[in-house]
Amino acid sequence: MYQQSKHFDLIFISLVTYFGFSQTCLLFFAQLSQGQLRVVPTIANAKVYYFGNRSFSALKFFNRSNEAVYPIWNTIAGGNSSPTWTSEIEGIYNIADSPDVVFDNDLTTEYTNCGSCSSGSSSMLITCGENTGWYLSLGNRFFSLVAFYIGTNTKYPQRDPLTITIEGSNLQRDELIFGWSWTLIYNDSTGLVSNPGRSTFGVLQIIPQFPLPYANYRVLITSKRGIDTCTSYTEFMMIGY
Repeated sequence: MYQQSKHFDLIFISLVTYFGFSQTCLLFFAQLSQGQLRVVPTIANAKVYYFGNRSFSALKFFNRSNEAVYPIWNTIAGGNSSPTWTSEIEGIYNIADSPDVVFDNDLTTEYTNCGSCSSGSSSMLITCGENTGWYLSLGNRFFSLVAFYIGTNTKYPQRDPLTITIEGSNLQRDELIFGWSWTLIYNDSTGLVSNPGRSTFGVLQIIPQFPLPYANYRVLITSKRGIDTCTSYTEFMMIGY
């Protein structure tokens, strides 16, 4: 059995039988190449992720409708959130590059945040864009994050985020600015360590802990590929139930 994203040529197979038992799991997730699924050779290492008694139909792509996405900077995992505004000075982003676009299913629109640097600055640092990100509020909905994909920006490899933290929270929106309201669930690679090219998804990343339902998610960039004034990426595709 498989499910294909209606927005991208992506597919995952979710039913595997082993040792005489039929179990539901995320077995394979990949981009299609001109409609053809490229099979991994049998000599390649593979992992099977088991998600308990979850039905296949529950595993899905998160599709944003009107959920709020808030840009932040100068923020670390477990720390208070610092909001960003629209301009070209420190802690401020260009309104055309807002975090809403990471959920618009479009690999040509990108979220750019310079963090402690400014987009018009002549000084470019490896740290520009670090500790920036966003948090997503689902309102009364809950989503259990199992895995994610990040899409690269359209032009600048040096702006690709390489490592991130992901936190979840079930507290009210006015409490989300406080660090104690968040629980760390991921602190690792974005799947972009090897440059996949522009406007392209990186490697699928799996949340190592058993997924719990959260109504809010916070994502922070902790490092990027090279020296530039900011960090930039096009998509954050969430997979879960």
